[in-house]
Amino acid sequence: MKVSHELQDWKEPTSVEEARTQALALWGEIQSIELQLADPNRVNENKQRLSNDDYLVWQHKAKYALAMKLRVYRHLKQWIKDTQKQ
Repeated sequence: MKVSHELQDWKEPTSVEEARTQALALWGEIQSIELQLADPNRVNENKQRLSNDDYLVWQHKAKYALAMKLRVYRHLKQWIKDTQKQ
């Protein structure tokens, strides 16, 4: 399978089982980010609520991370599908 250079977290699996393990771990990370994004009361290390500006910066970074992880997840799922056809 041709690997896209745009997928910075992509690690070519050596087997379908490894790909499934990677996909499962990635799915857990995706769910964690989605849960954090759903919480409007995001706090910093000092347990203080983020200011609106800080929250928007954090939200932008979290959405970007989520989008990248979803791309890698879809790529992994396609890799599994393509490899099983062979």
